[in-house]
Amino acid sequence: MVDFAKQMKKWATKTEKDIAAVTVDIITELARTVTFRTPIGDPTLWQSMPPAGYIPGTLINNWFSSIDVPNNGPLRAPNSFAVDTFADIEKTARMAPGHVFYFQNPVRYAWRIEFGWSSQAPKGMVRLSVRNFDTIAKRAMRKHL
Repeated sequence: MVDFAKQMKKWATKTEKDIAAVTVDIITELARTVTFRTPIGDPTLWQSMPPAGYIPGTLINNWFSSIDVPNNGPLRAPNSFAVDTFADIEKTARMAPGHVFYFQNPVRYAWRIEFGWSSQAPKGMVRLSVRNFDTIAKRAMRKHL
């Protein structure tokens, strides 16, 4: 009976670690996919002139990851490579298992871009990424389970 209890405990520990790894992979991939789909402003495609001093990369570098409580800023400096966003995803996703993971963008025009205001992302970023959730989840499960 002692051997069975040890085996069950070992199995439970491994299963918990596997589920945590799947969770981290899903969150990381989904957040990265949203970020990669976020357009970087190209004023040559705009109908109006950009604001004075416009620097592309505000929207893509202001996706915030957080655990249990939303994080809405302050806004980060523009960066077309989304350096801060990707670092935030990697750091926060590891803490996500067993918690609520938030991924939001406080840039005031983010919702417009999501709902077709950009010719670079006419179908949005989040909605398209969420459609791939099953594929992302299955890939993570095959990898860890």
